Amino acid sequence: MSIGAGVEWRSVILGVFCLSLAAFTAIISWRFWRTPESLDPDGWLYQTVHVRTRASWRSRGTSAPLTMDEIRRWAKGALAMAVGLAAMGVVEIALGLFGVGP
Repeated sequence: MSIGAGVEWRSVILGVFCLSLAAFTAIISWRFWRTPESLDPDGWLYQTVHVRTRASWRSRGTSAPLTMDEIRRWAKGALAMAVGLAAMGVVEIALGLFGVGP
């Protein structure tokens, strides 16, 4: 019996890809969820985006760009999505190691 006999490598590669994508998403969303203010400490970027997009936001019927609380809410959702993606990656790797493929 050779090394890797019965292993479905496409599933393992897909699982590793899912885990790496989940890690990237988790790092970015964690940063925005925990400290969105630290990404723009003096408020310059927020004010610039707010001034430049004010007209386009009004034309869409929205009163203002995202607030810090809304950014945290979106980041929390992205973090939950990253956890689900990581779980999918682990399941894909396990299935691939047992020889179950796509």
